[in-house]
This record gives sequence, structure tokens and C-alpha cells, in this order.
Amino acid sequence: MSTKTPDPEAEARKTVEEKQDLFERIAEADLPISDDIERVLELADGGDE
Repeated sequence: MSTKTPDPEAEARKTVEEKQDLFERIAEADLPISDDIERVLELADGGDE
């Protein structure tokens, strides 16, 4: 029986898609982490690949 190791990038993309609304609110909140969250959203949408 083989076990498949999940692709970390695919897992991260799935998580971002599931939490899209929350991430967008954080990105717009002008918090110290907002720029990082905005970058995650861009990457999840396929930017800079």
C-alpha cells in the first residue's frame, strides 16, 4: 500500500481558496501582516509562477 505525500503548494492553494474571504479582509485591514496576506492571494491566483 503506497501513501501519497500531499503537495505542500497544492495544500496551501486549497487552504487559501477555502479562506479567501478571511484573507481578503485581512489584506485590506492595513495590519502589519496585510502585505504578506496580499502576496499569498496573488500567488494563489497564479501570479509570479
